[in-house]
Amino acid sequence: FSEPIPISSSGHLVLFQSIFAKMGLMVPQMNDVTFEVIVDTGSLIAIMYYYRHDIVRLFKAFFRYIGKPEQRDELLPDFRFCILLIVATIPAALGGVLFNDYIESAFSNPKLVGCSLLITATFLMLIHKFGYKGKRSVKKLNLWDAIRMGCFQLLALLPGISRSGSTLTGGMLGGLEQKAARDFSFFMFMPVSVGAIIL
Repeated sequence: FSEPIPISSSGHLVLFQSIFAKMGLMVPQMNDVTFEVIVDTGSLIAIMYYYRHDIVRLFKAFFRYIGKPEQRDELLPDFRFCILLIVATIPAALGGVLFNDYIESAFSNPKLVGCSLLITATFLMLIHKFGYKGKRSVKKLNLWDAIRMGCFQLLALLPGISRSGSTLTGGMLGGLEQKAARDFSFFMFMPVSVGAIIL
């Protein structure tokens, strides 16, 4: 139930595993992070299917921009989107590699998850109160948007802090309209999820 909405599915997994363990019910006999990655793989497949046409267009535009200088003016918006996506992915990629052990230990700490869920709740309240004033479309996305949303995604490596909720907060409070922040947030999820599967 918590997977498609911005309330941190990973945080809820940790809490419910803890509750089920205390009740003597069966819990997955595997590393909690492994279970989370498997669940996220389902989300990744669904999101990639939903955005499949955009993914193909962006992939082609990126390599055509590099290989065909005569088409650069036409391909620039999509190429620029790809570059901003790479920039936005860097904080979480570095954090995932550098703090992997700490992140894994957080999956066995329900108290930390409870505090993280309060942070997610704060983000959602901020979006509700201030976030819907943004007017900039995805074409107006800039470097600072990518860096800010990337840093919010870094925070979301902790279970309990919603990845989509935090990146939406970073985008919408920065002046992006809801659709622009949502679309960029979902595209940010793809490389980070693939990285988590590999890691």
